[in-house]
Amino acid sequence: MKPRGDSPTKRIEVAARRFIARQFNRPGGTIPVRKPCDAFVLGKNPTLLLLRQDKIGDALISIPVMRALRQKFPQAQIDILLGKENFTIRRALGRYINDALAYSKQPLDILKLLRKLRRRHYDVVIDLIDNSSATSAAIVRYCGSKYAIGVQKSNAAAYSHTVPLLDVSRTHIVERIAQLLLPLGIDPSAIPLDLEYEITAEERRRAIEILSPKQGCFLVGLNLSSASETRMWDAEQWVELAGSLEKALVNIQIIGFAAPNHRNLLARIAENAPVTPAPIVASFHEFASMLSLCDGIISPDTSVIHLAAAWKTPCVVMFVRSNSDLKPWEPYLSPHRSLYASVNIREISVADATDAAIELFLENKDKSSNTLLVSN
Repeated sequence: MKPRGDSPTKRIEVAARRFIARQFNRPGGTIPVRKPCDAFVLGKNPTLLLLRQDKIGDALISIPVMRALRQKFPQAQIDILLGKENFTIRRALGRYINDALAYSKQPLDILKLLRKLRRRHYDVVIDLIDNSSATSAAIVRYCGSKYAIGVQKSNAAAYSHTVPLLDVSRTHIVERIAQLLLPLGIDPSAIPLDLEYEITAEERRRAIEILSPKQGCFLVGLNLSSASETRMWDAEQWVELAGSLEKALVNIQIIGFAAPNHRNLLARIAENAPVTPAPIVASFHEFASMLSLCDGIISPDTSVIHLAAAWKTPCVVMFVRSNSDLKPWEPYLSPHRSLYASVNIREISVADATDAAIELFLENKDKSSNTLLVSN
């Protein structure tokens, strides 16, 4: 892995993190687990707490672990700690999770949360975050669980049991965190790890009413938004892409999707390109319901690509890959094409994105109920 820099500020930050992490070391040491085994004895109704207090995409790629836990422990109380940015995803976890708790960075809220967690007397805490987190270490230390499972990393001494950190340059994140199942007697290599995100028939019907897609057209969804400006294309690039796709493919309808803070970008593109703007909605689930209607998706690296993977929808993904030693979080076990930039996705050309989309969509057109043809 490439070094992240050696500035005085960075050295102080790293030293501080290491100091904090040491304060949460678990008495008695840590047991490494490398093969599936029942590393400790649990009753028929154990209580488990999962830590996933980060972003929506992080929660989506963790669903295979939650599914495996529920199948192993059908009567367990399985709770999850989510953050401000991904608490909206809790309804998608409903079939596997009993309760979702919200993590806030406010000191008073943290104290209330820790007291609440401690009163629940969890048997096991599972940290689904595979990089070092002082927050996770503190929660593990103070919630009072008998056992704690985490990936082998710099704060590994906070856990009672650790699992190997698989090669980050070659192993997908879904497979890396699935190693956390090993101490619970679950072999991640022997179970399906496909992503999922359920849209009911009624929700799909409602999405069709809202979006009003043209009947029989191959729907191409353009997701414009990302949390970072370096992972967003200019309006002119989206306009050029939409025009190129319309010329190259017959019987398509292009739908533009955007977060509420990018509504002006979507409006600008829709005014200058053959793009139908999807209504801006505040609910992530309503957004996902509309996106699920698409036969193909083009998006920067964000939670949308994991939704596409959940539905096996062909997806062209634009990544900023500043560190070639880290494997990108590509759509897992789902048809896709990946395009890379080193600093900003605006480096990715419209021509490359057009070629990737045409090739991918034509390869997978038979998976759609709609017709897709090449223009003469």
